[in-house]
Amino acid sequence: MKRTQLWSVTKDGKGKLTAKTVEAMGSTETEKRLEELLVSSPALLANDMYLVSRQLPVGADFLDLLGVDQDGRLVIYEIKKEKLTRSAVSQVLDYASFLGALENKDLARLIDGNAGQHGIDKITDFLDWYDKQFPGSRDTLSKPPRMVLVGLGVDDRARRIVDFMASFGLDIQLLVFHAFKEGDRVFFARQVESALSDKKQAASSGYTKDGNKRLLLATARSYKVEGFLDKVAQFVNAALGGYQWPGKTAYSFSLEDRTSEDKPTLHSYVAIYLNSAKPNTLLLQLTPRAKEIAEDAIKRFCAAVPRAEANKTSWVILELELSEQNWPTDSPHIKDLVQSIKAKWEEKRKASDSSTGDETSKNAAK
Repeated sequence: MKRTQLWSVTKDGKGKLTAKTVEAMGSTETEKRLEELLVSSPALLANDMYLVSRQLPVGADFLDLLGVDQDGRLVIYEIKKEKLTRSAVSQVLDYASFLGALENKDLARLIDGNAGQHGIDKITDFLDWYDKQFPGSRDTLSKPPRMVLVGLGVDDRARRIVDFMASFGLDIQLLVFHAFKEGDRVFFARQVESALSDKKQAASSGYTKDGNKRLLLATARSYKVEGFLDKVAQFVNAALGGYQWPGKTAYSFSLEDRTSEDKPTLHSYVAIYLNSAKPNTLLLQLTPRAKEIAEDAIKRFCAAVPRAEANKTSWVILELELSEQNWPTDSPHIKDLVQSIKAKWEEKRKASDSSTGDETSKNAAK
């Protein structure tokens, strides 16, 4: 049986390193913390994971957590506050078959009907939100969901079944957590027990860019901000130099990144929303990806524009209300912010390209 251990490494007065075993927490104590911790800190599940629903009704049962990964793929998390068994495998397959059979509009209706519950940030229109986070990626949303089983251990039968299914192309994974305690400090260790497959499946997206834009402009016209929306969108697009995508209630502005499979994809960094609460204004929003690469620029912006709200939700790390009256004062700061995001993105991309080139050279030399 696999056993995970943790050591605390310190230096004594003479600079000598010593390692002290950190005590493992009992499963009962760990159970009480696990699910709430995963909800408040979804990075424990995966980097750039957006949790969109908790305890989602699926048939006669309830799905623990539903997320969207950094590539726009739907992810089902079935959490067991104990060792994972083959019954958990059967359960997650049931959920995946249920959601996988839904059209995008029916999936969105299900998520929208259970939004903002059990500690999950509210999404009022899932498809509109998705289009802004992952422009042009409805085909990805239409793929069968990924499946992830989360627990405090896994028995041999469950591991064998999951490995067998993954070998035939099913996207299924095991995540095992271990908890340790040192004084008042608690540590969690994550152990990935199986890898996801890279099987591709195509599906119809059922939407168009032109259709979205017509809806957006019609709503903007009714809010009497059509001209202002066009002015701000052109301004942001010129500063970012990326890809502008219309949703039903916003323009999103994206830059090209790489998927986990090292393929090009568009990721949203900035969005300009219509403001239903104040129809004569707009909302500037930044996604977490912007903070990852340009946190210092965002801090400078918030200092220069105190009206800006930071960390509004887990997927909106900055929001600013825009109006025609404030635009002359706000626009220079917005230009600096967006250009800083673009510059940091270019630095990140160059570093990534350089790293890839070095790795290719190493492989060629072998």
